[in-house]
Amino acid sequence: MLGEQDEKLWDAFLEGYTGQRAIRPPDMEAIPLFAVLRQYWLLGLHAQGSRYWGYGFIDKQYLDRHMTLLKALADEASMT
Repeated sequence: MLGEQDEKLWDAFLEGYTGQRAIRPPDMEAIPLFAVLRQYWLLGLHAQGSRYWGYGFIDKQYLDRHMTLLKALADEASMT
């Protein structure tokens, strides 16, 4: 799911984080699920905030992009 640059950033983050504090295996396994939950949260935030920010950005391309990402994240988290 992550691009090459994203993988490098993720690996660097994990290396730095685990250099200070261990991450238990169950917590690592939960990360893909939280990525899915974050995507739902973001969609809700945009929908709720559209009354303040406008909703012109919530078009077919926006929905296609976010739903494609949501499906990919769910697949990665083995939720489908």
